[in-house]
Amino acid sequence: MALIIEDGQGRGYSVGVTKENRIKSDCITTTIEHHANQDEGDAYAIPFSQSPTAADDCIFYMKNTDDVDMVIEGVTVGAKVETRS
Repeated sequence: MALIIEDGQGRGYSVGVTKENRIKSDCITTTIEHHANQDEGDAYAIPFSQSPTAADDCIFYMKNTDDVDMVIEGVTVGAKVETRS
């Protein structure tokens, strides 16, 4: 008896396979960042500006205090460098 993957809607359709026995499917792939922003509405931006006055100044600190993982797509930091003549 062969295993058949059906459509799950009761219409009697079964999946197709390629000559390499791979399931034929029409798929859309998105990044986790896009999903968090567009589908869940759970994306944020944190603009800030800080001019450090000492070499050991902390200019940004972020901590996740939730039980859910925080997904960070990227971080860009710019700092002024004081030039002395």
